[in-house]
Amino acid sequence: MSAEPVLQPDPRSPRHRWGPRSLTARLVVGVVTLVAVLVIATGAGTFLALRSFLLGRLDQQLEAAAQQNASYFDRCLDRLAVTGGTQCPPEGLPPTQREWVALLPPPGT
Repeated sequence: MSAEPVLQPDPRSPRHRWGPRSLTARLVVGVVTLVAVLVIATGAGTFLALRSFLLGRLDQQLEAAAQQNASYFDRCLDRLAVTGGTQCPPEGLPPTQREWVALLPPPGT
């Protein structure tokens, strides 16, 4: 009987490019990949949920501030029309939004 030739694996094949992998190495790679996918999915879900919630809250705050400022300027302009003044003191505003409004004549007058 003659011995059959032993076939050597092709070193250029993708399976042997990084050397033979043990079961432990394949399991570790699989678990790390699974954890990475789960972390990315959780982060994306959290980002989308928080983004819509925070944008909604920002819209509410801006709308409230805009309404408050609009009513203040209405009162201020009404007072200036009656008194003929050029400045409106910051009365009726919360402490965080105190400001002075001054009406300036157009340039050249």
